[in-house]
Amino acid sequence: MPPLVSVVVVTWNGAELLPSCLAALAAQTCDDAELIVVDNGSRDASRSVAAAVAPQAHVVSLPANLGFAGGTNAGLAVAEGRYVALVNDDARLAPDALAHLVAALDADGRVGMAAPRIVLAASGRIDSAGIVVDRAAAAHQRLRGLADGGLAERTAAVFAASGACVLLRRELLAKVGPFDGRFESFYEDVDLGWRARLAGWEAAYVPTARVLHDHSATAGRDPARKDFLLARNRIWCATKNYPAEHLVSHLPLLLSYDVATLAAKLATGRRAALAGRLAALRGLRPMLAARREVAALATPAGRARTWALLCAAGSPWRPAWREATRALRR
Repeated sequence: MPPLVSVVVVTWNGAELLPSCLAALAAQTCDDAELIVVDNGSRDASRSVAAAVAPQAHVVSLPANLGFAGGTNAGLAVAEGRYVALVNDDARLAPDALAHLVAALDADGRVGMAAPRIVLAASGRIDSAGIVVDRAAAAHQRLRGLADGGLAERTAAVFAASGACVLLRRELLAKVGPFDGRFESFYEDVDLGWRARLAGWEAAYVPTARVLHDHSATAGRDPARKDFLLARNRIWCATKNYPAEHLVSHLPLLLSYDVATLAAKLATGRRAALAGRLAALRGLRPMLAARREVAALATPAGRARTWALLCAAGSPWRPAWREATRALRR
């Protein structure tokens, strides 16, 4: 009989991170689960560490680094559970976290993804309480930087869930597909959530599911690559998913926001953000083709609900202004 949950952990040179991540998964009160560890072409001892710490795990070894999206898709291809939990190798789940996420999906068949309360291990502040996306197609981790508690204690409907840790319903993946492997890393979770929302699925924030996160322990090794991917993938995500009926009227906002954020990056010498935008333009044609596929998935209710959430996210200028003023102060 297939397990209730398939847990997919993607690692790349994560030998130092895996022991605590896998130990936390082994301690979950939800024990009807299979563990899949995807080694994304690591050059360290990740494979042997995974085998030693979690001998029950199915280890998928990839010959090269396919990025988080490609590595996750390799894990999804062999997953058999009714639900699929994606867990970063730098995340540690509280013992009952998986059980709370499962309960949220069990309670409401409209909810296709459940986002836990992700707390920064270093500071104890919120890293993510789900994802919000605004009308400039900019994604932000909800409640990031706030002290734990308060708003973080309240359940909420969110636009999407962070790929650092999320529980997905298999029916959702069957309907809208897995991650877009072309994104590699960053915005791949936003793209999946956007497609799911257009298709009519809901996403829920589950504050009782607590996760500690060493934020960007992997991505932080190459900040220029991160800037490149964030710039490229935001444009690709908007190209694929932004509602056609609002695109013309909001094009000035999309362009001005992009110019403002690019200026903030360039002010600190971060030229990879410009390279990412140029790469996005070069790869625009396949994204336009993907847009037609996304449009075919969308329902009238899904489109209306998605736009309402984009509008509810508030002004897109606030995070852009904060970044620009930080740059000018340096």
